Amino acid sequence: MELEYKWRITAPRDFKKFDGVLRGLGFKKNAARLLITDTYFDDRAGALRAQKIALRLRRVNCGYQITLKNASEIKNGLARRRENTLALNAQTSAGARACLRGLFSGLWPHLGAPQKLFTIKNKRKIILLENKILKAELALDNCDIITPRKKIKFYEAELELISGRRAAFDALAKELGVKTGLAPAVKSKVATAAEYL
Repeated sequence: MELEYKWRITAPRDFKKFDGVLRGLGFKKNAARLLITDTYFDDRAGALRAQKIALRLRRVNCGYQITLKNASEIKNGLARRRENTLALNAQTSAGARACLRGLFSGLWPHLGAPQKLFTIKNKRKIILLENKILKAELALDNCDIITPRKKIKFYEAELELISGRRAAFDALAKELGVKTGLAPAVKSKVATAAEYL
């Protein structure tokens, strides 16, 4: 089960609110930057969406992976979902898409070929937060959501529990929310994109 707290970001300057708060909490700024392209697929009839399933092909820097996940509901900023990810040996976009088609036909032989729904291009900054009782990642996402009908700019901060005590994770999320003054997110990137299909 993946657990993430999400905050609504209205502009990139809001990301800076985390800097002083994290320093005050004693976390070192251990950051990495990723270029992520997520493309979501379904069949023409929307069979996966009808079952609240999302199929994603992700390119992270120069690697590819396929993720199958349940739709998540966000309550008080907390998103929960089951997620399975498969790293691919593919070196090209064409190779990765061939892997996705093979997986799709193997899992759902009764459906037609997978169709692209939308793409999310994300310039992500990840900050590792670690102490004696938990390990978490804070992701600061600067996204372009590209759908057949519209291109949308989307910003989000999300805190994911990697390991450790759930109570400590909840307490950290609460403190980050209070000290940054950011409101909990009510809608994810994927839910936003789905509104324009």
